[in-house]
Amino acid sequence: SMAGAGMNLTVESEDIKKAERTGDVENMSPIRVDDVVAAQEMCQDAATAKAEGNERFAKGDSAGALAFWARALRLDRENDGPDDMALAAALYGNIAAALVKLGFWDRAEQAASRAVAYCDVVENVNVRRRALYRRALAREKRRDVARAYSDVLEARGPRPNSRGDGVPFSTTQAQKLDPPPAEQKLLKRDMMRLRKLTKHADEARKARVKRR
Repeated sequence: SMAGAGMNLTVESEDIKKAERTGDVENMSPIRVDDVVAAQEMCQDAATAKAEGNERFAKGDSAGALAFWARALRLDRENDGPDDMALAAALYGNIAAALVKLGFWDRAEQAASRAVAYCDVVENVNVRRRALYRRALAREKRRDVARAYSDVLEARGPRPNSRGDGVPFSTTQAQKLDPPPAEQKLLKRDMMRLRKLTKHADEARKARVKRR
């Protein structure tokens, strides 16, 4: 099972104490104990846990949403059947969005990368585009502007014109793969902004090389 592997989303009291003591937020778990308990008590299937996480995220409770999405991943992993890769793609994309909002840049990048990987398997173009954008935001915060710019370029790139089996999309199907106007505007704005940042970073690197 790939779902949930290696993602440290659970919380321990020692994590909180250490983070408060050192100010190192990135080493602190983004999930609260009370939310983990609530997710366990309220949700016994992945779909319910995902829906509850979505509702909490919509209300601005990113940490609470994470607990329920992590619960959804665990329930799917513990299911006797095969992993639901489409569900995992959506959940990791959601997790990346929450982690970006909470300022956990490394973990946001990791979650977004997992969402992209699952989307490549299940061919979900829309979830993949959003995951790429969220990864770009995380990478920019980590001062990896070149790869952030690359992600935004890929997110804005031309949509596929056929399914994985080579059958062309109908006009209606193809239109559903285009980003909504608001997303197109956002991607264009950030592409231009990251292009400038990448150019400045390249110029600064060349200047440092010349001074050596």
